[in-house]
Amino acid sequence: MFIYLQYVLLFLVGLVGSFYGSMVGGLSLISIPALLFTGLSPLTAIATNLVVQIAPGLVAVLSYNKHGKLKIGPVLYLLVPFIVGALIGAYVIVSLDDTILRLAIATFLFLGVILMLLREHINLSFIGKNRALESLVLTAVGAYKSIFGASAKTLTIMILAAGSGMGAIEASAAASFLILFSVITGSAYFIMDGIISWPHWLAMSAGCSIGAFLGTQTAVKKGNEFVEKLLILVALAAAVKLLV
Repeated sequence: MFIYLQYVLLFLVGLVGSFYGSMVGGLSLISIPALLFTGLSPLTAIATNLVVQIAPGLVAVLSYNKHGKLKIGPVLYLLVPFIVGALIGAYVIVSLDDTILRLAIATFLFLGVILMLLREHINLSFIGKNRALESLVLTAVGAYKSIFGASAKTLTIMILAAGSGMGAIEASAAASFLILFSVITGSAYFIMDGIISWPHWLAMSAGCSIGAFLGTQTAVKKGNEFVEKLLILVALAAAVKLLV
């Protein structure tokens, strides 16, 4: 009975996390802890979490495109850095000791919350104005996405908005597009390594897909100001969760 309750929990976590994650990022801040709670090893939890994000990522991209918010042309040159970074990250994480990986998860959770809290006070325009630097930084973001990924989309939104002058929704749409390719690349590496828990994937992926659809619809209807306020709310909630 308990195992079925775990799958229900994963579905609900995916639904709620992907609802706001499709708009502002931060899904992994709750999805990875939830997968660890069910008893998965850190490596399997991270690998499964990445594969989970393929379906909702595709839903978000298609939804943003349907509403005319996705502009691929201006960010197409950033696909290669994201893909290369994803491969590097996947290779690194499967080589880490379990104890080190546990410490890394805790560290990235803390840093992810700090990043979301300080978003309004961080000026990344100098990155977006230099294509070489932007590509280098986003290669690192792609690697981080495979290693842990919490707030990777948040950071990408910040860089795109600062460098291109996109609004919050357009930057979120472009970030969703880039992150999707990073997720697919890293997931392929993990799948070939055979470290995915498919029952856990199915339960959480179903919830994430529904949440992503509802989240992108909400973002388009509510506008930039709503997305920005939600980002702050999610950051505060995540910080409280870590402190309790």
